[in-house]
Amino acid sequence: FLLGVSAIARPNILFFALWVPLWVMVESDKGSRIRELFRLGMPFLLGILVVVAPVTLRNWVVGRDFILISSQGGITFFFGNNPRSDGKSVTDIGGKVAFADAFEDPTWTNSVEFAEKALGRKLKPSEVSGYWYRQGLRFILYKPEEAIHLYLKKLYYFMNGHEIPCLHVIYFQRNYSTLLKVLLWEKFISFPYGIIFPLCLLGMVFGYKEWRRFLPIYLFFLTYAFTIIIFYVWGRYRLPLVGILIIFAVYGADQLYRRVRERNLKAFFVSLLFLIFLFGLSNSNFFSVRKDDIPY
Repeated sequence: FLLGVSAIARPNILFFALWVPLWVMVESDKGSRIRELFRLGMPFLLGILVVVAPVTLRNWVVGRDFILISSQGGITFFFGNNPRSDGKSVTDIGGKVAFADAFEDPTWTNSVEFAEKALGRKLKPSEVSGYWYRQGLRFILYKPEEAIHLYLKKLYYFMNGHEIPCLHVIYFQRNYSTLLKVLLWEKFISFPYGIIFPLCLLGMVFGYKEWRRFLPIYLFFLTYAFTIIIFYVWGRYRLPLVGILIIFAVYGADQLYRRVRERNLKAFFVSLLFLIFLFGLSNSNFFSVRKDDIPY
């Protein structure tokens, strides 16, 4: 049920739901996996549908169009997958550049007009989204080298401690908030993400021997990270992962301390070198990741 509630705000979280059956099957005995899948999987699916189905029904009643939650997925996918994409900002597709009124989104309006002009007919929102999904996939299929380079950049942005802005540069807003000045800063270190993320990866490596125990957390981290990187990286998109990062960051620090306490110096120094490498990567400034435009 809570996953369904989350999906209303961030539909990409549903990708994690597809992998929950894998967790159920791993945890079940070999002879009872199908039975457990139905016993646990059906209530899980029902809990999601209780929240999501009314939204889907409302979309059908109002627009006579089958849209699970929202229809901007296609244009968002295209923004993160096209020859001009930089992996951290929205690509201009032309058309209106300002709000006509308080309730009109020029990005959506432009995407509709462009798609309808390209196809020569009026389109439903799902058809507009499908058009832009196809354009993004066309870029990946026909320009694989550019796509690979772009995805490596997005992976770097995801790992970097800098909070890439959406509409507002949070580092600029620190000038007007004492709380932000304490909780968020960026000198040589991007605090807190630039510390939490390296420790998290270290903790995940330490936890590989207990992978069955941590499997649902691993699955959530990997699937949600994938849905960010496949589109484009903004700080607010990463925010739902922070809870997971903190769990493994604490675990990583604890395991590093255990190596010292147990006098396992070889394992400690190897782990420390790995942490230093991650720390340097997460706090570096390649591709001008820290260069933000101050909003006007």
